[in-house]
Amino acid sequence: MSKRRFGLGIILGAIVGVVTGVLAAPKSGKETREEIKNKAMEAKGRAGEAAKQANAFVDGARHKADDFVDEAKHRADDLTGRADRVADDAKDKAHDMNKKAQKAADDAKSAVDKAAKDAKKEIDKAARS
Repeated sequence: MSKRRFGLGIILGAIVGVVTGVLAAPKSGKETREEIKNKAMEAKGRAGEAAKQANAFVDGARHKADDFVDEAKHRADDLTGRADRVADDAKDKAHDMNKKAQKAADDAKSAVDKAAKDAKKEIDKAARS
């Protein structure tokens, strides 16, 4: 808002300066009016051009901001996808390791049970002898 007021102040100051200069010049009333009219048209044209340039700048900035937001969203989606894949891989590996650990525990239990059974047979055999 303050930039807009500053720009308006510059334009109004320029207009007042031009009008003051024209009025202070030693010319006839008709010439003075014609010069005021011409200077006002020039100022109007410059103000219109400045407004066009400002609008073009704002449009360009808005377009760049939109592009930046789109790129940021795309990168965020990409990173989210990567994180999901890494999490899924870790979950799969943990599941596989759990299966292997369970199989190793089952194998160890079977080996202990077999060793206990064999030991009992040996003890029973020794006791009968």
